[in-house]
Amino acid sequence: TFLMAPVSEYVTVASELLSLSASDTASQAISTMKKSGIRHVLVAEGETVKGVISMQDVMSVIQKDERLSLVSLAKKYPGISSPVEQMKEELKENANETANNSETAKKDIIRAGTAILSISSLALFLSQSQWLHDHADIAMIAIFVLGY
Repeated sequence: TFLMAPVSEYVTVASELLSLSASDTASQAISTMKKSGIRHVLVAEGETVKGVISMQDVMSVIQKDERLSLVSLAKKYPGISSPVEQMKEELKENANETANNSETAKKDIIRAGTAILSISSLALFLSQSQWLHDHADIAMIAIFVLGY
């Protein structure tokens, strides 16, 4: 039986071992383990093994991080008891900060202008306008500018 057999019969051969770098993320560790159907991965730097990480190790770190996030939300929004409502409030606050950023406003204006010019150019092209036929050089410049 397997209880009496030496572990050498069940060991994963060195050529089949998977390893991660110490700088890899928890997401990369989970992805590697899920893709390979394993629960442990070596952590190595070059030829030096730094340790072994398990799925349980990674999940406990993620769970702790989620708990800390919920605690920080509860402190930030003490008048809101529901974690979902607290997260919604956080999203609203982040959206407002982004909207008040002048760089975001500039990018939005450029995107809107580009969209309007693109739609106008397409409408002009599809209408087979005489103006477009007479001013093809301007149209080509506009297409170049829009593409840039």
